Amino acid sequence: MKANEIKAALQERGLTYSMIADATGVKIAHISAIINRHNKSMKVANIVAKAIELPVEQVFPEHFTVLNQRKKAQEIRQVAVNDLRQRLAS
Repeated sequence: MKANEIKAALQERGLTYSMIADATGVKIAHISAIINRHNKSMKVANIVAKAIELPVEQVFPEHFTVLNQRKKAQEIRQVAVNDLRQRLAS
């Protein structure tokens, strides 16, 4: 979702950044930065998605692209480490 769509969804539910900040202890500026895509935070992404009652994957799909890339890189690394262990053991 775009930032303006998230803001509209919050407004429809009578919610503000300030209310989310008070409920979670997260600073308003940080919430705004996540919604406006200036920073990334799965914690805040989950909070915002729950506030507007939508799956986080729908609200912040780009977070999952990054996570999937990291997971794939970790899997490739693990295969290389396992291969190296086998070569060094023989």
